[in-house]
Amino acid sequence: MRASRAQLFRTLSAVLLVSSLFGVARPAGAVPAPVALDPVILDLIQQVSEDSLRSYVQTLQDFQTRHTNSDTLSTTSGIGAARRWVHDRFDANAGMDGGYYAWFTEACGDPREKRNVLGTMNGSLFPDRLFMVGAHLDSRNVDVCDSIGFAPGANDDGSGIAGLVELGRLLPGLGVESTVILQAFSGEEQSLLGSEAYAQQAASEGRDIVAMLANDIIGNIDGCPGVPNCNGGLPTDQDSTHMRVFSGDPQTSSSRQLARYVKMVGEGYVSSMGVTMVAAIDRPNRGSDHISFYDAGFAAVRCMESLEYTLQQHNTDDLIGNMEFGYLRRNVMIDLAVIANLALAPPTPTGLSVFDLGTGGGIRVEWDPLAGDVAGYRVAYRFSSGLYYTDVVDAGGATSLDITGLTDELALAVSVSAYDADGHESLFSPEISVTPGVTPHLLKSFAVSSQSDRLTLDWKPPQELDLDFIRILRSTDPDAGFVAYDSISPAQNVYDDFAVTPGQAYYYRAQSVDLGGLESPLTIADKGLLGTYQHGILVVDATKDGFGTPGFPTDALVDDYYAALLANAPVLDTWDLKENLDLGVLLTDAEMAQYQTVWIHSDVRLGQLEADTLEIRQYLDHGGQVFLGAWGLQETIRNTTVELGEYRPGHFFYDVLHVDKIRTTPLAEADCRGARSLVPEFGDLVIDSGKWPFQDGNFIFMDTFVNGPLPGAEPIYVYDSSFVPPGPSDGIPLGLRIADPDTRLIFLDASLYFMQQSTAQACVNQALIEFGYGTASVPIDPAESRLLLYAAPNPFSGTTAVSFALTRNAPVKLAIYDVEGRLVRTLADGKLAAGTHRFDWDGRNDAGNLVGSSVYYGTLQAGDRWASRRILVLR
Repeated sequence: MRASRAQLFRTLSAVLLVSSLFGVARPAGAVPAPVALDPVILDLIQQVSEDSLRSYVQTLQDFQTRHTNSDTLSTTSGIGAARRWVHDRFDANAGMDGGYYAWFTEACGDPREKRNVLGTMNGSLFPDRLFMVGAHLDSRNVDVCDSIGFAPGANDDGSGIAGLVELGRLLPGLGVESTVILQAFSGEEQSLLGSEAYAQQAASEGRDIVAMLANDIIGNIDGCPGVPNCNGGLPTDQDSTHMRVFSGDPQTSSSRQLARYVKMVGEGYVSSMGVTMVAAIDRPNRGSDHISFYDAGFAAVRCMESLEYTLQQHNTDDLIGNMEFGYLRRNVMIDLAVIANLALAPPTPTGLSVFDLGTGGGIRVEWDPLAGDVAGYRVAYRFSSGLYYTDVVDAGGATSLDITGLTDELALAVSVSAYDADGHESLFSPEISVTPGVTPHLLKSFAVSSQSDRLTLDWKPPQELDLDFIRILRSTDPDAGFVAYDSISPAQNVYDDFAVTPGQAYYYRAQSVDLGGLESPLTIADKGLLGTYQHGILVVDATKDGFGTPGFPTDALVDDYYAALLANAPVLDTWDLKENLDLGVLLTDAEMAQYQTVWIHSDVRLGQLEADTLEIRQYLDHGGQVFLGAWGLQETIRNTTVELGEYRPGHFFYDVLHVDKIRTTPLAEADCRGARSLVPEFGDLVIDSGKWPFQDGNFIFMDTFVNGPLPGAEPIYVYDSSFVPPGPSDGIPLGLRIADPDTRLIFLDASLYFMQQSTAQACVNQALIEFGYGTASVPIDPAESRLLLYAAPNPFSGTTAVSFALTRNAPVKLAIYDVEGRLVRTLADGKLAAGTHRFDWDGRNDAGNLVGSSVYYGTLQAGDRWASRRILVLR
């Protein structure tokens, strides 16, 4: 065996050596290959006119004010005159359609229709691929609600609007292949109102906004480095050769990739300028319209002057005389070069895969080919700790590239772009991380999940190309006794262990082994225990122990409160999170899988559930059901303070809780008197001012799901504001239930402990009914519950265990039906005694034939009650 592995290793090494001849060796200190320059675009950007920009800004300043609520009827002043002027400039350009986006909102207490101005150039090849450049048309003075006073807004943001008008003059002659939209937003100064309305609607309609650039304050060169207000004095420095570009986290975000593109193309076409990437969504406590698009899930950046002087912002000193139009011209040239290239480029490649060659200092990058006008591809990589690309390598027309000469054990982030015959380059793809090396790396995200018939191990697929096998080790002791239990193909990243005994805990570790016999480090041991999903509840106490004073209950007080709420519910056990953490014991899905339901409460802010989200996810995936009540879900789960949290696929909030945006209300919004129920059976929650006497009995720092739930979830509670008129969070969801029939999850950002007990009891009673237990005060026979039927595993390919519980003898019929309601298999038909029952279904019909892959329904009739469970068969 070992000899054949060595032979394979030598063979693979030879293959890699040959393949590297078609790759590239990058020596230390390599610099990115320059972007290709299109002579047509080079000529176009030279046509950006300093005089035109100056005349545009003068016109905008002459409107006196462009406040969001200013005059809309005058032809010479106010935002109405300004937006008609921008519209007419757009509409006068051949190949561009001027238009408006109307929306209704209240700004500064003035409810009315507002309008953004649009200039649209439709793409000839990809009309549904949208690229946007935006700026805000509205201006303000010191009083953000003063709609009459002089608010010239020359630089903020007349500079950005002037850039839009100039782009509208020059771009239509280019003949774009993808659609370009220039948008002048209203309501930016009152919290990004116009851009938020547009971005949210675009997201809900599924529009493909590939990139959005916001130009906001791009025409000033004076300031004090690092001190935007110059400590109240005059500017000390000038910078006319740099522009800043802001982008939101994380480092691998699509917005950060767009910022890198702006730097690469901008510096390539306008060599006299440097683009400084700033790894932040914006300056501290400041913002612009790109944030609305970032929040909606689009790639978006803010382009801004390098130095700023805030004493000439938001006041009557924001005048044209303080601007430098040669600098503004160069910034607009960068905009034009970027948007022109994007609008003419092929789509971004997909199917990116990145591997470690395993022989030291090399990686392999592969991607799917693109059809159409594609002349080649470029691969970019950067050190994971770096902001900009370390190197960009031309791969020509190949769809695979080996890069050697890299430093071992130094993590890289890799992406790929496509370019056409004229050198127009797409955005780079989302990045994938890889670490070149010789010794195999630790298997990532190793976890054991507990099911009713097996223990399942999974991990992220390893990236090394020279692996021989994955070794599985098992023990019944978490700290010792691990022995090699099995070996599997390195192409496999899931392993099922059926040879396990009920009631026995098992611990697993894993490592990869390459063809040369080198071994990766062992993973940390993870626990597995066959799930029994007993008909009952595990109560998890994640509430911090307090002082026993109002607002800070002791652990014992909270325990007694929940004991009362769940007095007649089938509580089988409790788990004190802190006590177990102090002992080094984590709550795992192995423990949770012994119970049909897990009830988690974290009733004092700053809980500690961060380490348990994977385990909760696994438990839900395998048929468990969860009630989660917490005050401050973001802090409880993330273990960090954040006012506005954005969540993408892969995060617990997005995948499990079905929310993508959570806002924690600030102290100024101390108006939460409870939660209004959208489902009458739950009832309203009302704060107990005896337990919470602060802020006139109003809760603070509440988490609201500002975008509402994602598909698959239903709001059951909304924020109840005590303010008159209601505060901005009133009516926003803070409690959801998952509507998927195979996932039962109820969660709310509300502390039941601090609610009047009668209102909390109503919430608990309805949750218990939905989980199949009746109410805490009037238990219902599980045989009468609509939620008592379980199937695990589900989906399945071999055999699934269909189980239920009866608390009294009852006539029972358990059968499987197909999606058209035809009987497939009868599993039980007769009177059964009280207790837990399990019937295995082997995926065959009553004739003994295997059924095909499809959805089936297990249906249980117990007396005059019934329950149903969707079961998925995979072949």
